[in-house]
Amino acid sequence: MSRQNYGFIYGSAGKRYPRYFRCLRALLMNGIMKISSAELAERLGLTPSQVRADLNGFGGAGQQGYGYHVKTLYTEISRELGAGDRMTAVILGGEPSTVSYLAERFEGRGVTAVAHVTSLAGEGSVPKVLPSELTAYLEKETVDLAVVVENVTGEAPLAPLLVSHGIRGIWNMTQQDMEAEIPVLNLPVGDIMMSLCCDVRHAKDEKGGKTS
Repeated sequence: MSRQNYGFIYGSAGKRYPRYFRCLRALLMNGIMKISSAELAERLGLTPSQVRADLNGFGGAGQQGYGYHVKTLYTEISRELGAGDRMTAVILGGEPSTVSYLAERFEGRGVTAVAHVTSLAGEGSVPKVLPSELTAYLEKETVDLAVVVENVTGEAPLAPLLVSHGIRGIWNMTQQDMEAEIPVLNLPVGDIMMSLCCDVRHAKDEKGGKTS
């Protein structure tokens, strides 16, 4: 069973690849075509040696005395992350405006949101599919990913339904963890907020010289 939480299955370097992707994309948009490990480390809050270790497998992107070819490195990391695979996703639940925002973010990372499963009124940029029509939709269309903002289908458990209809990966934002034989990222928004509050609390305690 797959039950990945807060990360990827490729080790610590893989967990940082999305940050490299975001940084390199910004560099390209600003016309920067080469960058040293020291400069990249400073932008990412890492050490130069850590950057070199993380990017060691992308030998064609770096050159001693020159640095990294930004476009080449961006392309290779994009490929590693699957951003060039042109995957598709259905989004279950959520307000239309929120789903439109998610779809825009996904598109910039090579994923196209093809359906918003909801019975809510309101206009959004993603075509709507009623919860009762999800099974028929997945039988007709090939979809790679499911993003579960909320379980609007009433199916319990939901993962087997998605897997049986060809879904190859699930991002679960609900409060109920999912397990499946495919990659599952259990990442509830509430947990993220609690983690942030915890960090703020302990940072305050450390600043005041207190221990919990």
